[in-house]
Amino acid sequence: MRKKKCKVCGAKLPLKKEKLKIIFENKHEGLETLTRGTGTKLYEAYDCEVCGCQNVVGVRYQLCAIEFDYGKEDLSGNLGAEGSE
Repeated sequence: MRKKKCKVCGAKLPLKKEKLKIIFENKHEGLETLTRGTGTKLYEAYDCEVCGCQNVVGVRYQLCAIEFDYGKEDLSGNLGAEGSE
């Protein structure tokens, strides 16, 4: 793993699991944040021990919870090409 340095002061960042912070950026405001799941990005960040600024070191991708059931019915309710007239 490469050594990471602070983007502001150049000090070495403490890349330890205990120091890792998960931060998020939300694109929505107000009640829209409760009803919409899209627009939120998660990042991994560390705080610099020298200057105190936050340094983003990676992006966290969210797991897609959609299940697909291939081979049953398609969206129109037909069983594929079989049995269609």
